[in-house]
Amino acid sequence: MILKKGSQEVKTKDSVIRNIATAAKAIGLTFYRGLGPNGMNIFVCDEKGDTFYAHDAYTALQAIRNSMSHPVARLIHEAVKTIDDNVGDGGKIFCILLGEAMKNAEKLREEGVRTANIIAGYSAAIKKSIELLDSLAINVDESKLFHLIQHVVHRLPLSNIERDTITDLVIEAIKYVTADGSEFDPYFVKVKNKLGGDVSGSFLVKGVVIDKIWPGYIQMPQYVESPKIALLTSPIEIKKTSLKYEYVVSPKDVNGLKNVRDGVSEFYKSAVRHIVSTGAKVVLSRKELHDEVLEGLSREGVISAYRFNDEEILFLSRATGARPVHNHELLTSADLGEADIARQFKIGNERWILIEGCKRGSACTIVLRGNSFKALKMYEKAVTKSLRVARSFLLDRRVLPGGGATELYISQRLKEWAHNLQDQKSLPVLKMADCFEKIPYLLALNTGKDPWELLTRLRSLHFRGYPTYGIDSSGVLDDMVEKGVITPVKVVENILKILDEVLQQLLRVENVVIARQIKGNVTTR
Repeated sequence: MILKKGSQEVKTKDSVIRNIATAAKAIGLTFYRGLGPNGMNIFVCDEKGDTFYAHDAYTALQAIRNSMSHPVARLIHEAVKTIDDNVGDGGKIFCILLGEAMKNAEKLREEGVRTANIIAGYSAAIKKSIELLDSLAINVDESKLFHLIQHVVHRLPLSNIERDTITDLVIEAIKYVTADGSEFDPYFVKVKNKLGGDVSGSFLVKGVVIDKIWPGYIQMPQYVESPKIALLTSPIEIKKTSLKYEYVVSPKDVNGLKNVRDGVSEFYKSAVRHIVSTGAKVVLSRKELHDEVLEGLSREGVISAYRFNDEEILFLSRATGARPVHNHELLTSADLGEADIARQFKIGNERWILIEGCKRGSACTIVLRGNSFKALKMYEKAVTKSLRVARSFLLDRRVLPGGGATELYISQRLKEWAHNLQDQKSLPVLKMADCFEKIPYLLALNTGKDPWELLTRLRSLHFRGYPTYGIDSSGVLDDMVEKGVITPVKVVENILKILDEVLQQLLRVENVVIARQIKGNVTTR
């Protein structure tokens, strides 16, 4: 009675679960054939009509997020985005597990299991799964980082040359950032893209790459050795008055106006003199610098750039070791950062500023080259995923075997544990075990071989005490740890924790209300 014509409402509990499960199953089914190194790509056409290949869940869902008509699909997209931001990997596995869990929840409701027991059973099963990771996890040294990044990059649709180049750049960047013993943060490895050339022209700058350069760059020095770097967060300018009125200048006022103009010019000259007196040879400002200041700094042999946001200022401070100063008059030599070289660098038809060899900094920049914008976005995605997975590994240097070995291990242990439960929670636990077993089944299916045969043989190996055996890219059962097919414990933990949260949110829904569509967008509450 209170909803407008065209709105939808689902009330009964079984109908709600069926409605939600339909959306979750549809998204999970999308990534069935895309799982693993032999997985197929998803050809996506976004709202703007651009077409590209997506190999990971976040890229595919991000492209169609505004076209999603079901609220559950949007919730799944947000969960996948969280996984991608936190650990950089596992989005497809999350979608598949969620789809299977909702499909099994629908079956359990049809069999008469109460929703409260399904929620409790699923939650208990996932918590038990996280505990089981400790018994399977293997402590490794930092040398396994290369295999880990290689494993991430090899799942993307890249050539061998592209994979090797990106892997080497990521490893070199991580070593540089963590050379001083600090904790690795992907934020302090920036990625710059430049169209032209191929991936072999990509390189690492152990410092800062600045693509914000003022039109008078020709007057700036091309090369400065051992520069000191100043970082300003406020503009050097005299603010104009906000009053608006007409003023007629008489011959008597000319000298007065000239004095005002000379005073303004002297203000800018004094600002330049003060900055130069501190020994700064590079000035980076968050706000715009006045033309007189830029010209004055150029005449003094100072390289300058401006218009940086807060995140860029933080990165510049970390990279150069300079301390951001709000008032240029308070700038001292103690606030300056140091580097080996600052120079102008021509790349393509643009000029960039490179600050290399920062002595008190621990940040760097990866410059990617490619012959198309789509290729550059794929390279950037590979670098970003690798850096986030590397952070997960460096926080906890325990790894789990890939190739479906971890999921099958969890599945078998959950089935053993479920038989000891005395209430209805045992049924959801068994169903969750079936969900985990779906991962090795799909990996086997995508190798082109008989999935049931491979899965049966893999079960046998696990029962005989070989829990690290999984399915490699050629469909052969082998020890995944020895082959370097590994996954950080933090990645799997993050997937399971978010899976638990999303399942509880979806299964606790009592009523679904979808408001009438307005201009193609769906408003959900």
